[in-house]
Amino acid sequence: MRKTAPNRHCMRIFHFALLVLPLLFSCKSHFDEASPSIECKVAIITPLSDSQSSRYKEVVDWCCKTFDAIKGYAKLPLTLSVEWYDEFTEDLSSLAESLAQRNDLAAIIGPDFSKHISIVAEACRKTQKPLLLPLASAEEQIRQYAVSEAGGGDIKRPFLWAIGETDISQCEVLLTKIASYGYTSVSVLSSANTYGKTFFEWTPFFSDELNIMLADNIRCITADYDKENDATGTKPVPLAEGIDTVLKSKSDAVICAMEANEDIAAVLAAWNAAGDTAPKLFFTDAALTDDFLALGEQTEGAEGTSVYADPNNGFPVIYQSVFNRSPVSGEAEYYDAILLVLAAMAYRNAQGTGRSADNASMNDALSAVTTKTTSTTYTGGNWTKAGMAQLLQQYANGICPVIEGASGSLVFDSEVYTTLTHATYIHWCVIDGNIATLDFVSSDKKRRTSETRSAWYWQQTTANIFSSAATDLVYPEKHKRVAVVIAASKGWKNYRHQADALKIYRILKAQKFTDDNIILILQDDIAYNIANKKWGEIYVLPEGENLYDNALSRAIDYKPTDLEPKDVKAILLGQTSEKVPLVLQSDEYTDIFLFWAGHGKNRQGNEKLGSLEWADSDTGFTTELMEETLQTMTDEKRFRKLFIVTEACYAKSVMHVAEGKQGIFVLTAANGKETSFADVRSAELGVWLSNRFTHGFIFCIEKGLKDAHLSYADLYTYLVRHTLGSHVCAINDDKFGNMYLNSPLDFFTP
Repeated sequence: MRKTAPNRHCMRIFHFALLVLPLLFSCKSHFDEASPSIECKVAIITPLSDSQSSRYKEVVDWCCKTFDAIKGYAKLPLTLSVEWYDEFTEDLSSLAESLAQRNDLAAIIGPDFSKHISIVAEACRKTQKPLLLPLASAEEQIRQYAVSEAGGGDIKRPFLWAIGETDISQCEVLLTKIASYGYTSVSVLSSANTYGKTFFEWTPFFSDELNIMLADNIRCITADYDKENDATGTKPVPLAEGIDTVLKSKSDAVICAMEANEDIAAVLAAWNAAGDTAPKLFFTDAALTDDFLALGEQTEGAEGTSVYADPNNGFPVIYQSVFNRSPVSGEAEYYDAILLVLAAMAYRNAQGTGRSADNASMNDALSAVTTKTTSTTYTGGNWTKAGMAQLLQQYANGICPVIEGASGSLVFDSEVYTTLTHATYIHWCVIDGNIATLDFVSSDKKRRTSETRSAWYWQQTTANIFSSAATDLVYPEKHKRVAVVIAASKGWKNYRHQADALKIYRILKAQKFTDDNIILILQDDIAYNIANKKWGEIYVLPEGENLYDNALSRAIDYKPTDLEPKDVKAILLGQTSEKVPLVLQSDEYTDIFLFWAGHGKNRQGNEKLGSLEWADSDTGFTTELMEETLQTMTDEKRFRKLFIVTEACYAKSVMHVAEGKQGIFVLTAANGKETSFADVRSAELGVWLSNRFTHGFIFCIEKGLKDAHLSYADLYTYLVRHTLGSHVCAINDDKFGNMYLNSPLDFFTP
């Protein structure tokens, strides 16, 4: 398991835990400290051969280690152990029967695939063995094993616990997102099996509710087609035929609801081959895996939804710091499956219902902890060390708080038991080969939100990063202000970089900058690009102002394809040549604002060595080149203050070299190990108009200029809370000045 150094927030949690845990557990527990240990053994069934299962193993291990770290504080005489079994064993039925009959197992978790869930669920139904399903979502399957308080059926008590809602909710979320894009027609391509059936049956309902025309609704014979159990009346067609039909349907969007990787790959290949004429492609939760991203460039621009970790309790943030990646489908739910078993064990033993893991008492305990809640929970999330300790202590004392798990509030329907009352969905998109979070949506209409900043409401992540006692530095008088604005990429798909650069240029011009004091580096291949439906125009917001005109084209000083990275260094150092006749004219009385938008990379994961990519150049503006540039500018006193804003993936891997150089302050969109993401998509143009970090920066600067107030601390705090998916980095503030007293507006105003 790869881990990164703990961030400030992780350390705050740790220190907080050290302070509060002794207080939390000073009360008397129903557990006798001298009691013999109670064994809690769990069997997990998952595909052991794929990359996804390795993620589940890591997150389960994380949960187990969290429990091991706090059980002493909570005085819980429980031991937790996990057994792993391959979902794709030759005889899953025999394995399920064997596990369901074992008296030493507290519960079974998994399997993942719909076609296997029924096999294991049927074995567990016979013995009432508790079955927790992190990925089950097929409506018919969940309904089949539900328990109704009204009676009826042969299942007398709940035994199946699906940690997520059925795909009925996902259908609604998907269609709602499609409608929000202004699309008026949709086609559905689903696998002819249990998983695809919900989407086949429910999409017509929601499309009608949302006034979206359903062009085609096609069931396909896929790799996991189950002919024997295919009871749906509509005859399925071969996958290739179904793909061809929906791609030629002229619908605005296509929903692909399939589980098998090879089927998903076939859809992607055909979609890419169709080119610009293809409708927008939306995938369901089964696609949000490592295997999907492994398909490479074919995934670019594809979107989808998936049940996801609740962003409000901080799980995605801390997960990122632990594993150096974003969670994918099922990881939060696997964590919560273990958490539910532990809570049920703690509650069951507090009720004095025996020390063996008998099925009846475990199911009763699971019912209690998910439906019979009597108090609120720890506000930080029960998946954390402090939260889990408090939760289990409360259950051990017979109190039933609401469990706030990694995936959200674990409150189940009190009549049918088997499923959550609401879930959080991520709306994602593949951008530059990475999964980008567009927003989060709750299936509970009372909680529904499209706030892209919601994952950053954990305000502790930004608290007190700057010292309020910092001494303000003394600078010479400002005589001049200059700016360098760079969009280092080219091409239509990189529209957002040039649009952001042009918006920054427009702000500078509005603040009375002359073109003599702005060096603008831009490829200028967007406005009159053949793909541009708004010919001769460029926008950073769908309904915003046009940023482009012919006068602006004359203000562009260089195109990236006419320069090399070393030429940019010469421009910043004021070194003229035949190739770069126009350079920065600056001295120790000059304030310089540098904005850079483009792509970035690090070298084999090294967060200290990277480069800002440069158009057609084989090499980018490297860490070493940036170090040489900034050091020379410092030594030659080429600036009074230098403020650099860098919109690029892995930007800190290059910009960290500003540390220790007085008068330089840098903000980056991402740290040295992560990507930054696009924001503000135009459905009409089919491209991203802006980048998330820069979108927030522009908002702050424009509002600050209007209000005549904006401190560096205000700017940083806003950017951190609103830049979802990457960590905004502030570099060298201690060598720049007081972040609370000084303002970035000084670089824009005379």
